[in-house]
Amino acid sequence: MRQTIVRVIAWSVAATLGAAQAWVNRHYMNPDGVSYLDIGDAYARGDWAHAINTYFSPLYSWILGVVLRETRPAIAHEFTVVHIVNFAIYLGALACFDTFLGAFLRAYRTWTGRDGSAAVQNWVLRACGYSLFLWTSLEHVSLALVTPDMAVSAITYLAAALILRIRNGARGPGMFAALGALLGVGYLTKTAMFPLAFVFLTAALLAAGDLRAARWRIAAALVAFAITAGPFVAIVSRARHHFTFGDTARLNYAWYVNGVTTWVFWQGGPPGSGTPTHPPRIISKDPTVYEFRSEIPGTYPLWYDAPYWHDGIRTHFDPLRQVKRLISHVGLYVAVFTPILIALAAHWYAAGRGGVTRRSLAEVSIVALPAAAALVMYGLVYVETRFVGPSFVLLALAAIGAARFRTSGASAPAAGAAPLAIATVFLVGTAYAMMSAVPAAVRDLTGADPLRNDHALVAEALRSAGIRAGDDVAAMGPALVAYWARLTRTRIVAEMPTGGLAGFWAEDAAYRDRVLALLAGTGARVVVAPGVPAAVPAPGWTRVGSSGYAFHLLAPADGVR
Repeated sequence: MRQTIVRVIAWSVAATLGAAQAWVNRHYMNPDGVSYLDIGDAYARGDWAHAINTYFSPLYSWILGVVLRETRPAIAHEFTVVHIVNFAIYLGALACFDTFLGAFLRAYRTWTGRDGSAAVQNWVLRACGYSLFLWTSLEHVSLALVTPDMAVSAITYLAAALILRIRNGARGPGMFAALGALLGVGYLTKTAMFPLAFVFLTAALLAAGDLRAARWRIAAALVAFAITAGPFVAIVSRARHHFTFGDTARLNYAWYVNGVTTWVFWQGGPPGSGTPTHPPRIISKDPTVYEFRSEIPGTYPLWYDAPYWHDGIRTHFDPLRQVKRLISHVGLYVAVFTPILIALAAHWYAAGRGGVTRRSLAEVSIVALPAAAALVMYGLVYVETRFVGPSFVLLALAAIGAARFRTSGASAPAAGAAPLAIATVFLVGTAYAMMSAVPAAVRDLTGADPLRNDHALVAEALRSAGIRAGDDVAAMGPALVAYWARLTRTRIVAEMPTGGLAGFWAEDAAYRDRVLALLAGTGARVVVAPGVPAAVPAPGWTRVGSSGYAFHLLAPADGVR
């Protein structure tokens, strides 16, 4: 009965908080999200040559492309539709976690029952698990971001559930094939899941117990993985003219370990990192202005196809930088997840001497192994907590499951203390983090304090000025976040980065006219800037309401004379 109550409360709270977070962020976008949307459009219109991308995995783009093609939302509502999709994926992740938690509880009962130790009550473990899911999903993975990480969370939990089911006795070839196919879908969701798939399969082999008998079942899993992931591996390998399952790891290693210019504008260097085959062109040094007109499509070509702009790059092992990256990321893990670590340390201490044994650690290793591998893999190169949230959930539950409490004596009453503490801390932490989201959603829905949609305002203003889908445009400030261009279906071909903005407005009219002429020479029809200082005379610039943006037509737009 308690389990049912915990489950109903958890689902209700999760759905409410998730919906609030998605709603208050419905106008928000991020650079990766724009690229996923652009790639989804390319798939939807059958533009295979430009849809195949070796940096961004395809599944999330397929989902977004299909939904937008079928719904055809207005400019002001496109990002809202995307966040509704994210919310649906979040509910799917919750269902996958629920499946995992059920399998974990069944395995936990056999672990503790066999050696006669006291078990943490099921409702306590459920409360702990749901609190961890809520905290990592809302605070770290987040419904605000338009990325496939929530879908990766769902696949991670479901893969762990299948491994536990294998451990619990479902060891037929079909179960292994299902795991292999699921891991293939994981690769199509995010490239990082390709190497992790083999760690999951190793955990499945350990879960099967009889390694010799399980080898043919693992073969079935590998075949299913190859059938699911293989076609896309072949496609991207053909696109890059060598075997590869994607360029994500290579570029991130170059950026974050080798010290190559991060993300865009690479012009070569540092020494040993190669020379770009076709870098963005610098058409002005005072201020710095880049032009990148090419055959690459997308709202922001430099981020739509980062491997193209980094052709010629060479990665190399740098021991000193590698160690520094790993140490910094270990520090990040400890800083972010200290409350979990403290509670788990107390849990193990309460179990007393002999409470954690080699056998108990071996039993939970099938859950801990893939999670630990993900932490190490990301820790070597680049970490955002949205990458590793599910891994910490799996590790925390594995750590709880590894502690054995005597059925009598001082340790028995403490069996559920740490899990309850974890549940309380992280439920309170999640509630605190979401304190502003729920009231903001209510105020917006009632019209008391509507949330602004500045990029839609800019997009509508540009269309009114004659800018049409397919036009080339220029951006002042960081074009990575020029989301108005996505809404207008235009392509940014020139950019004056943020560093030049202050000087641009501080100089005289002749200086500004020179820069505008350079931008016009790129073929851009309009330039958009994140605001024009009120004190600066700016003839030709049109301010867009209270959005903080302004635009200047560089050439007569279609329909404007």
